[in-house]
Amino acid sequence: MYAQEGSGWALSRAASPGKLGAFEDVLFRSTEMVENPVLMAVKAVSRGGQRLVGVGFVDATGRRLGLGEFLDDDHFNSLETVAVQLGCKECLVPAESAGGAQGSAEGRRVREALERCGVFAREVA
Repeated sequence: MYAQEGSGWALSRAASPGKLGAFEDVLFRSTEMVENPVLMAVKAVSRGGQRLVGVGFVDATGRRLGLGEFLDDDHFNSLETVAVQLGCKECLVPAESAGGAQGSAEGRRVREALERCGVFAREVA
């Protein structure tokens, strides 16, 4: 990066793709870039009149991998809480065609819950 010095320009900072230390203050000035990108996957099923939600997540920055399973209500409020607490930006959900009519209704409600907390839902087969 060049900066003006007097009447000319001089090199003030230098970096390479793997060595960005000189630019950390510029790159991470925005709070949005400081957040850890967390990817989550969700599968919801109904068993014995209860809604069971399975969640897996990976946080590459924090080097964490997690799995969990919990009971949830019809509006998936606990799922929303998990997504917000993890700081998730994207979630993998089963494709609509994979679950038939029942899966389609469940999938729609899962996507709505994720949408309410600002998480992008990506369908996978």
